Amino acid sequence: AMFSGKFNVTNDEQGRAFIDRDGSAFRHVLNYLRNGEDWIAPDDPYLLKTLKQEFTYYGLAPRQFDEPEEEQPMAVEWDYMRSSDEADISHDSRTVSTDYTFADIGVCSTNPLSGIVKIRIDRFDGIDKFLGLGVTSASVEQQEIDRQLLYGWSTEGQSHYVGRHNTKKDWTDDWTVGDVIELELLKTRNILKIHHNRLNLRSEMQVPDTELYLQAIMSSQDSCQISIIYPPPASPIP
Repeated sequence: AMFSGKFNVTNDEQGRAFIDRDGSAFRHVLNYLRNGEDWIAPDDPYLLKTLKQEFTYYGLAPRQFDEPEEEQPMAVEWDYMRSSDEADISHDSRTVSTDYTFADIGVCSTNPLSGIVKIRIDRFDGIDKFLGLGVTSASVEQQEIDRQLLYGWSTEGQSHYVGRHNTKKDWTDDWTVGDVIELELLKTRNILKIHHNRLNLRSEMQVPDTELYLQAIMSSQDSCQISIIYPPPASPIP
């Protein structure tokens, strides 16, 4: 376009076109013209900012300069089909509660866990005051759903629940209404991170390289309610 005749081009004494731009940056422009969409942009943020100006001057717009789309967190909901029969799950599948039921309750999420999920305690009272939060495997069966907390935290020190979960007996009396427990699954490293917001308690544990589902276990001797407050629901409930 510059040499189409529509623009004034300054030439030197030997007739060569003079372009008053950064010569060190031009090699990146040249590499892009050679390689097209296969061009590898440099990692240096400051250099990238400079190159954007240079590419704009030459009328070029590589896709490598496009701002990455913000990844939307996967919606997490409690699953009616993969939960105990007595689980009281809300219409929007975000809240589950138990109120002195016949048996302990276990609930699982609809989708495998990925990224961050935050659980809020809305009600927590009773004899046991037991609550387990963590992840379970995809192979859990209906009759085993209340015994399959594989990795996570529970408030009971001598837990009879199957798995390698990290019990926190001393925290039983500290977990209370309004507390938020954050679970983050780092799939690339097979690490589960758990954080209790109010007490600022944290831990990490190695988990299997397989699909893992969010799970909560609540005692039949308690009146308990928990809600998923993050990620937001996939779509508004009418």
